Amino acid sequence: LSTDEFFTKNGSYEFDFSKLGEAHEWNRKRAENALESQDNPVIIDNTNTQAWEMKCYVSLALKYDYHVEIIEPDTPWKFNAKELAQRNKHGVPKETIEKMLERYERALTIERIMGPAAVTKRRDELVRMAVASGLPPPVGPDGQLRTGRRRKRRRRRKDRDQQKQLSKEGEDDG
Repeated sequence: LSTDEFFTKNGSYEFDFSKLGEAHEWNRKRAENALESQDNPVIIDNTNTQAWEMKCYVSLALKYDYHVEIIEPDTPWKFNAKELAQRNKHGVPKETIEKMLERYERALTIERIMGPAAVTKRRDELVRMAVASGLPPPVGPDGQLRTGRRRKRRRRRKDRDQQKQLSKEGEDDG
């Protein structure tokens, strides 16, 4: 589900900044309908650069007991504004992409998006549900939700290495 679909008419993309708020609300409602209907998976395909932009979707997913994964692009050029400007299909200029990259929050977690209290409450609910079902609780020995942190750490390291390489290549070009 993408907010961009709001601006697509007869196969043509026509962005109107004055309707952006309306478009995001339209997409949020579509997401809630999909979650309420128990569609699986529900994928939100938006340019979410900051935690607050994802919060309404994560909140809805938790409300309807969905597992949430935040997936970042895995390309060597994902932080290269020049390359992103050349590859994006909506004609977003390099300068706009540079601003988006400046505010981009990396390695977001559900806890960073929703706050620790929401995660603790959710963890407690999951433990109660698991115990009631006779299943092992979805928490590790430290009481933390199992989230695949090692994989996230490796991804963050890889991202940092790619960013360093891109910065170095940019210096070489300049």
